[in-house]
Order: sequence, then structure tokens, then C-alpha cells
Amino acid sequence: MKFTKKLGAVVVAASLACGLVVSAAPKSQANLKTKESVILQAGKSIERGVFMGTIRSIKLSKKGIVTVKKLSSTRLRVTGKKAGKVTVTIKTKSNPLYLYVTVKKPSFSCNSTLFTSQTSSGKFNSTVGITVTNKSGIMVSSMTVNYELTDVTGTVVEAKSFYASYVGNNQTFYRLVDYSYKDTAIASVKVNVTDCSLYTGKYTDQNKNITVNPTNQTDSSVSYTISNSAKKNVSGSVDVVFYDASGNIIYVRNISLYMKPNETKTENINFYLPQGTAIGNIQIYKRAYSTN
Repeated sequence: MKFTKKLGAVVVAASLACGLVVSAAPKSQANLKTKESVILQAGKSIERGVFMGTIRSIKLSKKGIVTVKKLSSTRLRVTGKKAGKVTVTIKTKSNPLYLYVTVKKPSFSCNSTLFTSQTSSGKFNSTVGITVTNKSGIMVSSMTVNYELTDVTGTVVEAKSFYASYVGNNQTFYRLVDYSYKDTAIASVKVNVTDCSLYTGKYTDQNKNITVNPTNQTDSSVSYTISNSAKKNVSGSVDVVFYDASGNIIYVRNISLYMKPNETKTENINFYLPQGTAIGNIQIYKRAYSTN
């Protein structure tokens, strides 16, 4: 297929802070310890019980960060409202109990690149690179990323979603969307995040222990060796992102990581580039972690 016209490459900032819809989460239930620290996502709840005691009073060190509802004489529910820290003091017949709550609010930066070319037959090929950066201050265990493509007439021609998981704080998830051989060109891209869950358990960032080295590259493939030098199992992903000379994302391969201690494996990537483009550079982005 011969290209007669290159319409141009545009970098589109979809949103500095993605729109976010937080869904309800299963409630975490346990008996409250004398002193306990928890991380809670804004909009989600935990429940705690008082073992062998009766709740007489509940006091908050700060207002507006959480709400506390007394469910019975021995149980309460804490719901996160906004980011911050608060101490919940529960007085009983015996010793007071203390719940130290840190509330985190999900926050993301969504951006996209758009490259469009026209074929000799008058059809349009659009390549959209989508990036979502986690700004929540904590790892995101799961999120749904929604995108919307609008053509030059203002018509939404494609609206779809994809799933992303385990993106650490200040880490970015990459995805490529191909919208090719169409009668109209893409003019704008919108991106937002919904159904987000923060990872409130303990984990260790293992990016420093994962090495990715190229071993061979041709016009249509590239090979890498991936090594885990950590002394424990490591999970996560490696994003291999191809850019053109203008900084547009023209190809993405997401490689899942499930590696044992001191394991090395080889990944071969066969890629297809949009016609009319050429590789400017290839970047490797790691999101590796281990649970404690």
C-alpha cells in the first residue's frame, strides 16, 4: 500500500487528571486490635469489631477524612472520604482502641499521541498511543481505562475500554490503539479511568532487580533477555514502546512478568509499524514488584 500524503503527527493531552469513577468495594471485616494502622481508599469502607467489649464512644482526631458508623454495640464501619490521616479512638468498658487511618484518593494523568496518514486510495490510518500515569501515591491493583476517538466531523467513531493492573505510584501504563483504513481521520482522543482499586497490602518495588537487554533487532523483530536478580518471585510487566522521530507512539508490546529468583528468559517481539513511519527510538518501562 503506497502512501501519498502524510497528514501529520499530533501529541494530544487528553487530561491532566483523568476522570475517575470509583466503584463500591467489598468491606474488610476483622476484630479491631488495641492499635491498628490501615490504608483506605477514598469511597471505600472497612468494618471492625470489638472483641469482648461494648463501644461506648467514637472520636475522630480530624473531621472530613472519614465517616464512622456504629453498626451495633460491637461493630463499626469506617468509610474514606478524602485524602489525609486521622486517628479513630474507640472507647469501651476496658481499654480504648486506636485505629490509625490513612486515606488515599486515586489520581491519574492521562495522555495520548495521534499519528494519521492517508493512503493512495484515500483511506485514513490513525495510530493512537495511550499513556496512563498513576499519581495516587500508592500502587493501583486494577483499573479500567476508557478511550473515545472522535473524527474530523465531531462524531465519536470508537469508544472502548481495556484493563490495566499493578501500576505503581508515578509509573505509567502504555497501550496502542490502531484505527486503520477508514473513510475519515481521527481528530481527537479522550481518555479516563474507572473502577479503580488501590493496592493497600505490603509490597516491594523490584525494578532495580529486573534487567532487560536487547540481543537482536531486524526491520520487523527485536529480541530481549529479561533477568531477575532478586531472591524472591517477582511479578509485574515490561512495556516495550516504539517511538517515531517526533515522539509519537507507533507500537507497544506489553510483556507480563512472573519470574522466579535468578531466572532469565528471552522474549522475541515481531512488530508491525504503521506505513509511513520509522522507528526513532525504543524505550523499556518496567513495573516489577514482589509481595512481602
